Amino acid sequence: GKGGGKGKGKGGGKGKRGKDGTPQRRRELASVVGEVLRGAGETESTHPRDQVRRKKAKGGAVGPPQSRRQVRKTRRKEQKERRAYFFGDGRRKQELPDKKGRKKRKSAGGEGDDEEGEAEADRRPKKVALSRAAKRRRRDDDDEITSEEDGAAPKRKLGKARAEGNEAEAAEESANEAGGDEEEEEAEEEDEDAEESEEEVDAGGDDEQGAAESAAARGGERAGAATGSAYLPPHLRAAARAKAGPATSTTIASLQRQLRGTMNRVTEGNLDPSAREMTAALSKLVPEVGSVSAGNMFLTILLPAAVADPNVSVLVLGCYVALAVAAHMVFGAAFGAAALVHAGKMLSQKLSLAEVSHEATGDDARVTRNCVTFVALLFSFGVLPGSTVFDMVRFIFDNGLVSEVRIELALTVLRYAGRGLRSDYPEDFKEMLAFVTTTATNARGSGVAPEGSDARTRVEYLLRELQDLKNNKVSFAALDRFEALRTWLKSSHSLAGRKISDHQLVVPFKFLDEEAPADWPLGASAASGGQTGASASRQRARGAAVSGSEALRAQAMAQRLSTDLRQNLFIALMGAEDFEHAADRLTSVSSSAKVGVTEACLIIFHCAVREKVPNPYYEHVAATLCGRPAPWGKRFSHSMKRAAVQHLQQAHTYGLRATVALAELCAALIASPDVALQLSAVRFVRFGETEAARAATGAAGKAPGGALGLLLRHLLESLLRRLPDAEAAAKAFEPLSRYEDVCEGMMLVFDGLVRPRLPSRKEAPDLWQKVLVARKKLASAKQSAD
Repeated sequence: GKGGGKGKGKGGGKGKRGKDGTPQRRRELASVVGEVLRGAGETESTHPRDQVRRKKAKGGAVGPPQSRRQVRKTRRKEQKERRAYFFGDGRRKQELPDKKGRKKRKSAGGEGDDEEGEAEADRRPKKVALSRAAKRRRRDDDDEITSEEDGAAPKRKLGKARAEGNEAEAAEESANEAGGDEEEEEAEEEDEDAEESEEEVDAGGDDEQGAAESAAARGGERAGAATGSAYLPPHLRAAARAKAGPATSTTIASLQRQLRGTMNRVTEGNLDPSAREMTAALSKLVPEVGSVSAGNMFLTILLPAAVADPNVSVLVLGCYVALAVAAHMVFGAAFGAAALVHAGKMLSQKLSLAEVSHEATGDDARVTRNCVTFVALLFSFGVLPGSTVFDMVRFIFDNGLVSEVRIELALTVLRYAGRGLRSDYPEDFKEMLAFVTTTATNARGSGVAPEGSDARTRVEYLLRELQDLKNNKVSFAALDRFEALRTWLKSSHSLAGRKISDHQLVVPFKFLDEEAPADWPLGASAASGGQTGASASRQRARGAAVSGSEALRAQAMAQRLSTDLRQNLFIALMGAEDFEHAADRLTSVSSSAKVGVTEACLIIFHCAVREKVPNPYYEHVAATLCGRPAPWGKRFSHSMKRAAVQHLQQAHTYGLRATVALAELCAALIASPDVALQLSAVRFVRFGETEAARAATGAAGKAPGGALGLLLRHLLESLLRRLPDAEAAAKAFEPLSRYEDVCEGMMLVFDGLVRPRLPSRKEAPDLWQKVLVARKKLASAKQSAD
């Protein structure tokens, strides 16, 4: 029908239509929406849709629908406004009036307004042409920005120019962004008239100026916060540090944490990496706070890590001492002084607590022993003078106090510092022995250590140790475990070849009895000048004397031992306390080179033949080396035989003393079951020299004379005295039976040189029995050859 239905009536649509041509359902929906809008506070006069409807009803022109280009322009305008809002840190720019409004104002303003607009356009920034890639990046940024909520004011990094606080670059970048958008609009609006294009450029200029102002303000804010927690580019950090002045407490705390982590990881296996980390951290800390403050900070970290654990291994403790020595040599005497002072304070505190607890094996007593070991190793490595160790011993037995804890501390001092005191500071060593002996004797007689008590047992043991020290019967084997640390201190790249002897700390006060001077250690030389008496004279004598190892190295160079290996072997042999210590040192040095074993044996013969009288020290060292477990014992035995042959070949060039010393050493090696040098080695002696000498003197057919005659005579006499019985003599002379000419020569030596010097048979029947057995072996070998 007319009103509705699905037919093709006048309505032509679905449902009934009213008088205004609106379907019934749409009217109903509009009424509902109107009620909702009125409930929200809007009226028909303010809502755009109602205005359009009223305009239609009045017959007014609504205008054609917007094209796609206009829609895109509108969308870009909204994006531009949002970008200005984003970069303006929450300050939304005022919305620009639409084109129509500007046109009306422009036309109403007249010529004056046109002139002002042109002047304002000249003041606006120029547009900068962008490439397609730049435009694409700008478009992607726009998409990212518009995806944020309008009211949230999101944060975003503005690029390198804004992060550095460069206002000019930030303004230029913002202007480029706005200019790029305007260029895109112009490319799409080429068919528009010149007036509309000009107005678009004006609008773009306004946007450029606003974005530049907001970026400049933002750049100033970031430049002001650059020295805080914000990111600062590397090329601006130096200027920021110079402007900020000294290092902050945060930087110092960070370096302390780094040092603490390094010290907590110190072991024997990572000593060198720990030293490098320590050097790197202290290199930053010392310039900021000074060497004295840095030394105190470092020792407050190192010392507890080294000695606070009662169960710490002595080798790990030695690693901490080596690090303290390295810091002392690299960064100055302030670190060695801090190590001595801090160790003394902890020793004093822990000793008082150990005395109160009366536990010789308690935690406080063991920590006290660690402190004593720390100071003793500082002396053993060469940082502290000997007077410091003596002062520590006086403090341990202060006022004659004797207890198990104090006796154990004294034994620790002797164990780790006794060898160095005896070799380098004999005067202090004698004074210390006398002081400890007197104190222990008085404690035994005064009743402080009653008979049967543990204290009395420790006192008796201390007195025996002191007596062995006086008689040179103590082997300081405990110090051999630190040879690797001494080697590291000499060869570490972190120390750059520095010598500990050149950095010994001067201690001008009594350790643990007097306070350190205010200007110590920087003014130690001035303070030491005020000393008087025996102590000052000892200090001057020690300062003028050359260290023991350097003196031995000088002797080695004077004896034409040119290589470092031979010099080190010479120092290890001649600087040892006894033959066992020498064997350990020679083994340690020999293991560092492929030819170390061969060179060690040659050095033993080299030193033996230069003695004024034969010294049994060298034969004991050789026997100890060859008696070591395989494979080292076999290597030394083989190399010792080769060294003996080399020297026997050159025996005709030796003097009297060298010939006798060589004969004694060879006889000892033949008699030793560990070395097992065969007597047949005499076949390498150059008897041609002997025959020439005999022909020149007309003594043909007689026993050889000269150096070789002396060598063979002394060799046979010494060998016969060393062999235990006739059976051993027969076994020793058995290898000669294979060499007829050697047997003939040895029989001449027996009959012409050895036999006239023997005592009577009644006085030495055993010796004569060995002589007869030996000559019989030689005679039987000659007869079998005939």
